[in-house]
Amino acid sequence: MDRRRVGAAVRGARGGFTLVETMVASGMLLFLVLAIYESVLFCNRVAYDVKSRLAAEAIAFDTVWELYNKQLGWLRLRAQVAMSGWEIVDPEDYDVWGAREAAVFWAVQPEGLPPTNWVFRANVMWPNATGGGTSMLPRDFVVERSKSERNLFRRR
Repeated sequence: MDRRRVGAAVRGARGGFTLVETMVASGMLLFLVLAIYESVLFCNRVAYDVKSRLAAEAIAFDTVWELYNKQLGWLRLRAQVAMSGWEIVDPEDYDVWGAREAAVFWAVQPEGLPPTNWVFRANVMWPNATGGGTSMLPRDFVVERSKSERNLFRRR
């Protein structure tokens, strides 16, 4: 084979990409970048929801447990009738939501007259990931306590 013919064939070949190929590749790259961006946003939202739900369950559990461990004298004096309320969650104790406020609902329901046992309920309301609206646990945490002395070592 003659070297001159090979050199002429190489010099005559075109290099690079056409405009159509470049536009198709750019479109595919844009689609891929947008898909990755949306999946990162979705995963971030799901992680926030899971983190918020776990924190809310912990707060509800702590609230019910605190009510459950009240002295029997406290229950006899204050919980003769149903009582309930909302309290703002201290961001220093649970910093999951940052500066946005979360609230915990608690309720004490006596059963019987005079009360022989009490039912404690708790639920938590926290801000959504999108910044608008709130979420709550699907069910209240519910614990029942019978009439017995507990934690006699505590002086409350």
